[in-house]
Amino acid sequence: MEGEYDPTLELVKAINNMHIMDPDTVGDSSNVNGPNVLSCFAPHFSAPLSGWVAPPTPSDGYNGHILKDFNEETSTAENIHQYCSRWPPNRTPVTYCNWISINRDTVPKAGQENQVDALKSSFQALLARGNEFITVDSLDQIACESNVVSGKWLIFSDSRGLAEFWEDIVQLVCSIRRKGCAKVSPNKGHDRYVICIYADDYTDLEDVNALRDGLRRIGVTWKIGFKMDAYTHLGIYGKNAWGIRPNRYWQ
Repeated sequence: MEGEYDPTLELVKAINNMHIMDPDTVGDSSNVNGPNVLSCFAPHFSAPLSGWVAPPTPSDGYNGHILKDFNEETSTAENIHQYCSRWPPNRTPVTYCNWISINRDTVPKAGQENQVDALKSSFQALLARGNEFITVDSLDQIACESNVVSGKWLIFSDSRGLAEFWEDIVQLVCSIRRKGCAKVSPNKGHDRYVICIYADDYTDLEDVNALRDGLRRIGVTWKIGFKMDAYTHLGIYGKNAWGIRPNRYWQ
């Protein structure tokens, strides 16, 4: 029915608003923010290739996402394995979806688009005062005032062991932490993938670090970056005019 609240659509909108797949999440090969694995956009697959999984049904795909909602009852090892086996990232082409996504009991925040608009308005007010007013502290202030405080740890990978690694991350979110959401990019015609694991509030260092510790326990022992979604909304990329690092945390 027109105008009826659709929680799944709102969740997809909320995740999309996080602007996860932006160039500044990786920088270039000489940048401390990580290697450049997103040097080009996905090619178009003119025809299905052998080895792809079967296309999604209408119940699988949602606004460019293959999205699975988990809860206390459904977050079993069997269900998680079934979902991840159905959608291995390296065998799921970008023609099927933009992201393979999972969610565990995350409720979309109402009015998020208005919050982003408020963030951008506050940023323009700072710019009008001069570049010297664009600082980490001032950006923190307007992000918190606008309640645009989500962020994500970013992991970059090739296809070796990717399906199993992605399943470990889904287990971490759904069975161990029992909250949050995560995404992995599909096959874009090159052997480069990004996995994004969300934290609700970058200022909640206990939770942000707990998520990072959980990732270490499943094998992510190398340094990775944490990107504030507010920075992406504001167009704060690598080598910006204000000398602000796009990755808020790097550990």
